Amino acid sequence: QNNSARQITDALQQLDGVVQQNASASEQMAATAAVLSDQAGDLQSMMSFFHTDAPGGARTDPGQEATCRTAGHAPRTLPAAPLPPAKSEES
Repeated sequence: QNNSARQITDALQQLDGVVQQNASASEQMAATAAVLSDQAGDLQSMMSFFHTDAPGGARTDPGQEATCRTAGHAPRTLPAAPLPPAKSEES
């Protein structure tokens, strides 16, 4: 019986250690999620500065010009980004 009680005590101590490790990992994951959420909000705020004339904010035509709107300023037209040179199919 003494041996069985010792094995149960050891098993409970191991279980307690694992539970504590899981709790620590969970807290770290929650903190990381909070940081990522803040960063996503910051990125969304930065990107909201840019607006395009296409529905949904997507540029459908590579040559299409975009409109930049800033708070308190009139919209201004920005030139479209140049397309990269065509790649030749020669190896």
